[in-house]
Amino acid sequence: MRGARVSTVLEQIAADALARLNGAGKPAGVPAAAYHDGYVPDVSQLPLRQLDWGPDQLKQGTSPASPLSRHELRLTVVDWVTSVETPTPLTPKQVAEPMRAWSVKALVQQRLAGIAFDVLELGTVWVSAQADVPVVRVEHHFTVSYTTKSQDLELRA
Repeated sequence: MRGARVSTVLEQIAADALARLNGAGKPAGVPAAAYHDGYVPDVSQLPLRQLDWGPDQLKQGTSPASPLSRHELRLTVVDWVTSVETPTPLTPKQVAEPMRAWSVKALVQQRLAGIAFDVLELGTVWVSAQADVPVVRVEHHFTVSYTTKSQDLELRA
């Protein structure tokens, strides 16, 4: 009989990031985040928030002389939004801005999963998409720095 599956370092970091994005202080109107499933959502599903990760880059280590390996993982929070009909209509970018601000507040300078020693915002990319209504995909990119043991990259350092 097989033992229980152990989460990888990347899964632990992503799970903590997801919990923080959905955690205390999340502003009203910011949708709950879920892991990116690879599909482009239908307009009827918007607003939608997804978390994706990768690539994970080895920055130094894995030599016998170095007991630690330093990594940088890219986390991306993707918000899919459309305009909102209110007395003063909001554009998709206006709808997405509180989501971007929350992502930064929830993730930057956190010790995700007790593993990461730094989380930095890399930037935001706004991409207009074709649909029956204006749709914008907003990608918030972060880099997560963490260390592992050089001889076993799944062991926390």
